[in-house]
Amino acid sequence: MKKLINIILIFSITFLCIPTSSINANEFKGNKYDHLSQKEIELLYEIYEIDPNFTYEGELVAITKTVQVLETEEEYLKNYDGVLTKGVIGSNEMSIYVTASRVPESGKDTFNITATATWKMVPAFRMQDAFALAWADNFALISSSATASYKSIGVAAGKTNLISQSPNQGVGYSVECSDYYGQALEWVRINAKISKNDSSGIANVSSSYCHRKASVGGIGVSFGPGAGISFNVTGFEDQMANYTTFNY
Repeated sequence: MKKLINIILIFSITFLCIPTSSINANEFKGNKYDHLSQKEIELLYEIYEIDPNFTYEGELVAITKTVQVLETEEEYLKNYDGVLTKGVIGSNEMSIYVTASRVPESGKDTFNITATATWKMVPAFRMQDAFALAWADNFALISSSATASYKSIGVAAGKTNLISQSPNQGVGYSVECSDYYGQALEWVRINAKISKNDSSGIANVSSSYCHRKASVGGIGVSFGPGAGISFNVTGFEDQMANYTTFNY
């Protein structure tokens, strides 16, 4: 019996010592990525580090990451009310990545756009938040989905719900800031496929995350011209936004 236990123990240690696979920056070299700048390749690498299962359809034509200026001490004190802060989510707390890729389709300008919001810290307030993705130039929405991943758990089903949809402007989803067992939200992503008849122009794509810290009732999302996004919340919340453009 003791010998059997020793064999199991040795096997377990050996298994744990096997290196796990990781994303290699060299994987982003080659003809597929020649049109991307070094900065865009670095951002793509970061997205795959967040989620190795990230996929996109077609050829990447745009990729950006939110860059927020951190609050000064004076601004922080101005926004501090003793319990809650109000304003932007700092770049030390969250990043939002937005991508756009062209999907080959005869007679159409079709794009796959994604927005990924990832927490760099564990949020203290874990209620129902909202995440939205919007676009301009009257592209029609073909399909959309949202995925949420939680610390120590991974992707969990049933934690996002479509709460707003404007077929030619954008989609908004609610997302639970913790899973069923209290694990904090790690990242959430919206995927949308949009299309219009073949033409030419420059389109805007924006994404915005609304983090609630105290609120009563639900949360609403509405869309405006030029890929505008606004949230309807009663209470206190912080927000972060990102945008990009692409040619079509």
